[in-house]
Amino acid sequence: MSACSAAQRDIAVGIAGTFDVENYGDLLFPIIAAAALVRRNARIRVVPFSANGKSDMAWPFPVRPLEEMVASLPTLSAMLIGGGQIVRFDKGYPISVPAKVDLPFAYWLTPAVLAALMGKPVIWNAVGASTGWPHSRWHDELLRQAFAASCFIGVRDAVSRDDLAKVAPGADIHLMPDTVFGISRLWPLEEESVEFTHWRKSLGLEGSYVVIQANAAVGKYRSMIESVMASMGKINAVILPICWCHGDRAEKFPDLKGSVFLSREWLGPKLISEIIGRSEFTFASSLHACITALSYGVPAASVWAPISADRKYELLDEFESVAHIDKKEALFRLVHRGRRVEPRVTQYAERLDRYWDEVTSLILRPPPELGTLATTATLRWVAKACADHGRLGLTRTLAVRVRESLVGYFPNERVALRRCLSFVKHSVVTAFRRSARGTASPASDPKVKIPPIPADGIAAGKP
Repeated sequence: MSACSAAQRDIAVGIAGTFDVENYGDLLFPIIAAAALVRRNARIRVVPFSANGKSDMAWPFPVRPLEEMVASLPTLSAMLIGGGQIVRFDKGYPISVPAKVDLPFAYWLTPAVLAALMGKPVIWNAVGASTGWPHSRWHDELLRQAFAASCFIGVRDAVSRDDLAKVAPGADIHLMPDTVFGISRLWPLEEESVEFTHWRKSLGLEGSYVVIQANAAVGKYRSMIESVMASMGKINAVILPICWCHGDRAEKFPDLKGSVFLSREWLGPKLISEIIGRSEFTFASSLHACITALSYGVPAASVWAPISADRKYELLDEFESVAHIDKKEALFRLVHRGRRVEPRVTQYAERLDRYWDEVTSLILRPPPELGTLATTATLRWVAKACADHGRLGLTRTLAVRVRESLVGYFPNERVALRRCLSFVKHSVVTAFRRSARGTASPASDPKVKIPPIPADGIAAGKP
């Protein structure tokens, strides 16, 4: 059978988020989604979208730029949003993004709204919400409308649930585990992978080891780390970059006593998970490094400020297998206990199994009402809000694409949709003309065609 015929059999599922940064946790979400979904239906492939496109030649998986999203929506069967701490209202981003990308909404709110307008199932993939940031009533209302049009709203912690419930009290918000809690079921530690064996040989590492995240915040606890290692007897230490985009560098970590190996390169997320999973102990400031350790039964020391405004780390308080690094007695108890998967982690993995079953069902059998315009009032509200505020970050080309794609997808509502979405086109074109000042970017040029999504994506979780 030809590659073209095989591609036509595929079921493409979009996932929007921050998948263009060298950050372990962010890069796990599309790979985990792909691995979980393909287990349930071999035809499903996951297509990540981020502010910047990434080539699979230089990245763990191909990432499509957000400017291709509208043209690609007709080919998608659903849209996942996140996970991670993605519901946010600050414009910070670890790397530069194209000028036309409207942060922070481009990687979460805009994809959710556009997919909902297209009648696609929108699934909030165990997201977190950053609290304490000022946001306008308009964005709150748009978020309420996006939630109302979503098939499933999953959040990973009670803080996020409570904060979002204040914004959208009528939304059906589900508290669920972060999807990384299912990592050991997707990638059980059986035989060592070729990549792991090569990594060991490249370092000259033999025997058991602990993982120490190569982060400045972790380095401040050098004496505590040395004390814990001394209590473990003969053990190696591996200084491992986990959040490269946040400055993790092995060569900058403070010198430690004992047998220390510097893993200097940025490694793919699947290899990092195996390195953590095969360790005897993990010291980390990365939330997802700690969750990975929990999933594989590795005791962990977490490094974060208890008074931090970012309260996502509070979800670790539910577990006995991780302790804050300044709790010396608790750390020594974990060393004595050794590796063990605690019951709560197993329960979380089982809940995630049921979650991915539900997601697969939504993808294969979307609710019938998504194929109609029963929510015309919501659709009109979104279009008018775009006209009034112009905040969705759409260029003229994308606005036209939205209208044309929707009209093509809902032929029976051609007139109503043209009137409704003409608001979007008019407002975006006006904003574009005011801001361009005589210069046009490629994305805003009507002569530039945004290609449909290629027949690739993440088929089964590339390392």
